[in-house]
Amino acid sequence: RVDTNSVTLDTTVPATPTVSLSDANTASTVHTNQALVDLAITGDTDAAKWCVLETLQGDPAPTAPLSSDACFTSPRPTTYTLTGRGNREVYVYTQDTATNVSAAAGMPSLEFPLPTALTMTGPSSIPQSGYSDAIVVTGLDSYGMTSPAQSLTTVTLTGAGAGSFYSDAGCTTSVTTAPIAAGAAATSNLYYKSQTTGALTLQSAAYSTTANLSTSV
Repeated sequence: RVDTNSVTLDTTVPATPTVSLSDANTASTVHTNQALVDLAITGDTDAAKWCVLETLQGDPAPTAPLSSDACFTSPRPTTYTLTGRGNREVYVYTQDTATNVSAAAGMPSLEFPLPTALTMTGPSSIPQSGYSDAIVVTGLDSYGMTSPAQSLTTVTLTGAGAGSFYSDAGCTTSVTTAPIAAGAAATSNLYYKSQTTGALTLQSAAYSTTANLSTSV
């Protein structure tokens, strides 16, 4: 008696997935103002693991991963954290239970622009010898959305006239600059105090641009 067994060798690669990236708040598939974005993967027939790679648009495509690459994880990811700024391209490869890797990657792109503009918000009037309400300087991207600083950014404050900017609500610590921390979009609250009445234009400068706040004492 002879017993025989048959083995089926699976060498069929999984389907190339369809992938999209979008802003978690606006659902825009064009641009985002935050690193954590939504990742939608469909058409990934037979996929058991997924590998997500990223490059700056225009850079060489990443090398296709081997089946043993640590980038392959499960379950299917639904979000992704961008690792840089500018136009980002994300490559999604799939792997099936037989460790076959998709021949191509789904490749969406999404712009995560740097701040290029400022806005300065605060009170339209300030009591003489009193403290102003909070003044805040915020970075904006080219789409007019608030945009986090890539690194520590110093905002220069001018136009205070006879008064001064302060970093505290009690107006005891005067400042001529204010930081926007890396990953933050705006300064902490700033304040203004002056003994002299009249109209004035408070000014802020960073990212090679300026923003003004028209107010009066």
